[in-house]
Amino acid sequence: MGDIYSSAAKVVVYLGQPTEQTEAGMSNLQSIMQDSDHAPSWSTVPLAQLEESIKDIICREWFEGMWTVQEAALARSTTLQCGHYKLYWRGNLRTVRAMVFRIKTAAISPYYTLSSGRRSTLDWSPLLDILETQLRQASRREGKALQRTTLDLAFDFRDRITTVPQDRYLAILAVIENDDGARLKFRPDYTLPLEEIYHQFVVEIQSINGIGDVALNNELFFDLRAAGKCREDKL
Repeated sequence: MGDIYSSAAKVVVYLGQPTEQTEAGMSNLQSIMQDSDHAPSWSTVPLAQLEESIKDIICREWFEGMWTVQEAALARSTTLQCGHYKLYWRGNLRTVRAMVFRIKTAAISPYYTLSSGRRSTLDWSPLLDILETQLRQASRREGKALQRTTLDLAFDFRDRITTVPQDRYLAILAVIENDDGARLKFRPDYTLPLEEIYHQFVVEIQSINGIGDVALNNELFFDLRAAGKCREDKL
């Protein structure tokens, strides 16, 4: 089976029938993976509503199965489908790395974790486990070394208790050594607005780890067509 999935040009995973949350869930996932503005559109959605809609997609029964390791992780391209709603991406290093980057930077952002005044309860691991397994497979196929990044560290520690919210970012930078021995470009400054510290933090980890927030063009797209609709949104 592994040979079949790894050689398949495209693997389609059917997650089941849509619910009243599915369209919003696909739309919010699209926004997280697409928006790179300082005020992304998903940040205007109440946190509880945002999380419930995304749970409708990534907490489906398929994500609990063992065969997902082969079905999606070995695929050269993947389509997740709920009814008529689809999320498609290519399994190359550039695409999958950008998807992981956008999800994790969204999850550590002040829009997501702090501005609502509500603690996040969304577990991203069902989707990230698949993507990060694909990332390892893609890195081996393309002969690239894959290392743990500062963003991974910030994501894993995002729910730790802090005295002030700025420490979510500044504490991470305090323990990071730039691999080439250069000083970090961003110096701690608690007088800056929290959102500015976050954006400076993202720029710094991109510089340290060589992570580019690249345009995905036709490598990833959402098909939000349903009854009475015909719209395809490409990233």
